[in-house]
Amino acid sequence: MSQQRRILAAVDGSEWTDRIVDYLCAVFPAEGTEVVLFHVANPLPEILWDFQQNPLARYRMHQVRAYLEAYRERVEKKLEENRQKLVNSGFSGDLVKVRTEIRQVGVARDIIFEAQKGYDVLVMGRRGESRLKDLILGSIVTKVIGRLSMVPVAVVGFGPPEKGVVIAVDGSPETTRIAHCVGRIFQNSDHDVQVVHILRGMGQAVVPPITDMSLSALPPEWFDWVEQERETARRQIERIMEDVVEILASYGLRSSQTVVTDVASRAEEIVNQARMRKYGTIVVGRRGISKVEEFLLGRVSNKVLQLARQEAVWVVSCA
Repeated sequence: MSQQRRILAAVDGSEWTDRIVDYLCAVFPAEGTEVVLFHVANPLPEILWDFQQNPLARYRMHQVRAYLEAYRERVEKKLEENRQKLVNSGFSGDLVKVRTEIRQVGVARDIIFEAQKGYDVLVMGRRGESRLKDLILGSIVTKVIGRLSMVPVAVVGFGPPEKGVVIAVDGSPETTRIAHCVGRIFQNSDHDVQVVHILRGMGQAVVPPITDMSLSALPPEWFDWVEQERETARRQIERIMEDVVEILASYGLRSSQTVVTDVASRAEEIVNQARMRKYGTIVVGRRGISKVEEFLLGRVSNKVLQLARQEAVWVVSCA
């Protein structure tokens, strides 16, 4: 029997709330999954309460309070509708909850604080569409990903939710954690998982940064060395990918592996691997060190987040 999953969905009542919930319904196994629709509400700014001392401002204060009350009612209605959508999709009514809390420190920090209370993943939209400035999720997502280091963050894209997961691995110690994270969340589901490693062209990786050096000027033994390094890297990563496939199989997931070589951009190829298969979820590590070329996977994952506007992108951190 699958263990219970705890999903925190950060929502603001905008159309992104619908997108997030549609993704939850389409992608996450309903059985044994707890979902908390978490909304951080902004209180009336203190500076506006000072206006009450000015008789000329009381009418405006009335308008502000009326707007905030109407906004609160609209958000509550939207969240309840989406809660019911989850229940109708097979999630247990006892495990789907709506919680609204008044902002304490800031929207991003309040979400981070809640996410650290034993959740398996935090799901957010690319941005929010509230007219209240602090509820713009574009900036909030950036802050959360930058500061939340121990909980996977899933950023839902613009496209319709599709089954299928691409896991981008680079052979770092983080690879095993990513495999267990995906396995635990999607245990015994009908997702197809593609484990992908992208090896950029070795010429781009190791040619010294001398502007007038061309490949024709390099000695033949250099090319032999490059080919040896490429083959060594491939063998190493294939062993690691086989371990990932075994881990996923232990959770009841079917998966296969692909090594792509000689591409100019890792991030673009990761996104391409998902789109060519029509998979809706891309999983990347927060950081990693390649065995072939030292690079921070954080740079790659950031670019994937920028490019994969249609897909959901998961950022998984090291424990």
